[in-house]
Amino acid sequence: MLIRFSVQNLYSFDEKAEFSMVAGKTQSHKDHIGEGFRASDPRLLKSALVYGANAAGKSNLAKSMFLAQQLVLGGMRIGAELPRLPFRLRSECLAAPTTIHFELLLGDSAYSYGFSFVASHIVEEWLVRIGPASEKEVFRRKGKATETKIEFGSSFISNAKDRQYFEFLERGTRPNQLFLTEAVARNVKAPYSSVFDWFANKLTVIFPHTELNQRESLIRSDAALRSNYDEYFKAFDLGVAGVRVVETDIDALMPGMPEAMKNDLRSQLGPDKAIEMVNPATNAKIIIMKKEGGELVVLRLIILHEDEHQTSIEFDIQEESDGTQRLVDLIPALIQFQNHDKVFIIDELDRSLHPTLSRTFFEVFYHRSNSRAQLIATTHDLDLLDLELLRKDEIWFIEKDRRGSSRVYSLEEFKPRFDNDIRKGYLLGRFGAIPIVRKPQGLGW
Repeated sequence: MLIRFSVQNLYSFDEKAEFSMVAGKTQSHKDHIGEGFRASDPRLLKSALVYGANAAGKSNLAKSMFLAQQLVLGGMRIGAELPRLPFRLRSECLAAPTTIHFELLLGDSAYSYGFSFVASHIVEEWLVRIGPASEKEVFRRKGKATETKIEFGSSFISNAKDRQYFEFLERGTRPNQLFLTEAVARNVKAPYSSVFDWFANKLTVIFPHTELNQRESLIRSDAALRSNYDEYFKAFDLGVAGVRVVETDIDALMPGMPEAMKNDLRSQLGPDKAIEMVNPATNAKIIIMKKEGGELVVLRLIILHEDEHQTSIEFDIQEESDGTQRLVDLIPALIQFQNHDKVFIIDELDRSLHPTLSRTFFEVFYHRSNSRAQLIATTHDLDLLDLELLRKDEIWFIEKDRRGSSRVYSLEEFKPRFDNDIRKGYLLGRFGAIPIVRKPQGLGW
């Protein structure tokens, strides 16, 4: 589970901005707190909503987590510059390092993992196990553009042979590569692999235009997923009878494809495997699969509706509303929440969704999710700003100060009464994080 996240000197964040999932003193909605904690563990919230004006930095919070995930999982090519956009409204920030930091609860252990970097190299990187009374460093790295120096905690190295191996890894880690990534690639186990696994298999960041990876292939092969789609579409009252995937001959959708390109696709694809590519004629993503015998087909996602005679009528997914397409990509999150301790960051949850559907999404999450699953979303949906739905410590705001720097803070700092109309108070500006709009008379209309 995510305990805390902080970021400094990245995108619209100048000074350190910290976001926390640690439960406050609020007594309402006790079922919104995860379960199975030891007395020494922090009590962690299962959800959070982040509000703010346009361009306040909400999406940048999600983008910062996504950037960290990409650096951990993807690594860096030799000589490549580390991707970063430092805060540009203060000249000192251009040369100063960017810092990203996570605190995570993994099983029965809490860890602090973070790194600072400039374009050319990792300046600092650390992994620390946080105990009830003390902290133990797994490793701490100090880096320059030409070399990497790492101190290893003796508690996590059992013998001289292991130390020799870690020193070998130290010498082999490039200045622009995270040591965590390098260590796991070299088969180093826990706690390195445990932290890496959180980024690889627990954290998912969904942006407004993110599509479920190879969704056609996934839906085609998973009958349980298709059944879940049917259930959720009915619950959301979209008039959708179901989903299915059909196969279309590749020449019907992409006439004139050179035979050499087809042969190249056949060589890349194993039996019943699929590959995603862009149709040059329409610029749309398509999924191509090779059948037995080498035949290439395009997988198409079909949404079923019923006519007045209850006969199923097929609609291509592209013919559906933006809201229906958005739910096709979001519903798998609700399904995964049921049996897994996943952490989903959803930027602009309400994009193309009716407010009732956004609220239902959260209600389903609370009702069906695993005791350690977490849902964090940015939104403009004021109907969710309701203490009947959320705890005070689950509501967060982002706003920019006069220097253009984003700051993050919780509703709990204001200590509003439970029976207060939070939505009204927010619109009146009591909590900040709203746009200041000039009156129409001043716009020269």
